[in-house]
Amino acid sequence: MKLKKYSVKACCGKISSIYTTQGSTLTMQHVEKLKDLGFLIDEAFLQAGLIYASSDKVVISGPLGATRITINAKKKASAEKDLLEIERILENME
Repeated sequence: MKLKKYSVKACCGKISSIYTTQGSTLTMQHVEKLKDLGFLIDEAFLQAGLIYASSDKVVISGPLGATRITINAKKKASAEKDLLEIERILENME
């Protein structure tokens, strides 16, 4: 999945990154891959057509079938490193 990143400041000094996917949309297949990687998926959001996936480092959210997701780093100190790590993971998803 090819991504384009837009960074914005979030509350409490954290970094929030908005990504647009180029040429593909977010699907349940992506959600399943995130589950396999240890992300916790909120089923109530899925029933409403939204992705809300959290790990100990980041939260990924956005509508299913869309070309845009938001990724928030949980820890300010390691935000850049954590965002780069999840970027690599998402870029390797088909």
